[in-house]
Amino acid sequence: CSCSCSSLKNNTTIQHINMGTYRPVWLSFFRVFMMGMTVSAILAVDFCVFPRRFAKTKAYGISLMDLGVGAMVFSAGFVSVRSFASQAKPSSWHRHLKRYFGKRTGPLVLLGLARLVAVKATGYHEVVTEYGVHWNFFFTLAMVFVLHEIVSSARTLSPHATLVTFSVIMCIYQFALSKMELASFVFDASRGTLFLKNREGILGLVGFLSIFEVASFFGKSTLKMGLDPVSFFPPFIVLMSALVLGTTVAGIQISRRLVNLPYVLVVVMLCLTLLWAFAWVVKLLRMESEDSTLVRVLNSKLLIWFLVANVFTGLINFAFNTREIGDMGAIAILSLYFGGSILVVKGISELMNRRPKQNRNNQQNKTQVAEAHPRIEINFQ
Repeated sequence: CSCSCSSLKNNTTIQHINMGTYRPVWLSFFRVFMMGMTVSAILAVDFCVFPRRFAKTKAYGISLMDLGVGAMVFSAGFVSVRSFASQAKPSSWHRHLKRYFGKRTGPLVLLGLARLVAVKATGYHEVVTEYGVHWNFFFTLAMVFVLHEIVSSARTLSPHATLVTFSVIMCIYQFALSKMELASFVFDASRGTLFLKNREGILGLVGFLSIFEVASFFGKSTLKMGLDPVSFFPPFIVLMSALVLGTTVAGIQISRRLVNLPYVLVVVMLCLTLLWAFAWVVKLLRMESEDSTLVRVLNSKLLIWFLVANVFTGLINFAFNTREIGDMGAIAILSLYFGGSILVVKGISELMNRRPKQNRNNQQNKTQVAEAHPRIEINFQ
């Protein structure tokens, strides 16, 4: 679908938009840029050429890689189905959950299980304090989708009220972390039970769901209501910046492991800033037409790109001792890895698009045959 935001607002109803293909140019640039940084970092961190200050933090602090998972959740929330259209007929929450589980959550759970089995079977290096013993990012994203669907089906609040509600939830969660020793529990508790073994991933869902719902609010405002991101985002960016400063003055340290209030604020602030910057450049250069073919392909296959990058990362780590490779060798491997992942995604996209095209051609051939040889029907009545 290649309609501009103005035509979307004035002439087109949301229900008629192809949710899988419609993206404003500035949003496509943001999503591809975000995933490109993530794909680059997950392998680069294994080489000595990668600055350690960009690697994930252990407890408190923020780095480039700490922002990756938050930005992916924000991106998913911004373009979530609920951000584009509301259902005309209300239905029960279990019907919502069943429908959504088959399309989004089911594959993510399977990917999470596959990664868990692969890591445990091969003895691949993993950081337990990142998500837990068994938990991983795929489980986090899957559970965020499930919780979002439950919230959406039970929601009676307006988008602004929902934004306020999750802001209050994050404040309560931060109070528990700071004043009720929940942070000490996450950092220091034993790994006895299944919950304790995966407490980082499970408790972190509070923060990640908040990021998702906040992003969903901004997605609705710009993509459904047609508000201009260039003028709509700056007040919120200033507000988030002020809140980040306030948490710093209050002595609340940022932590991705806790997914606490400062982390949520920083992720939202930086993502909105990037979105605003891309929207401003697109508006300045009048880039209202569709983005390039490569950007469009990558934008529509972000999860596949992430999966391919993870597979390549594992293979490269098994094939080489990355810590002993010099700077020039690391750069060469990273360049081949990044370019190769893009080529694989492009090839997968072409294979996926070829099948629907063949089906359409077969259908057209059947129609032409039917027109050339009409069936004669005799009515004996």
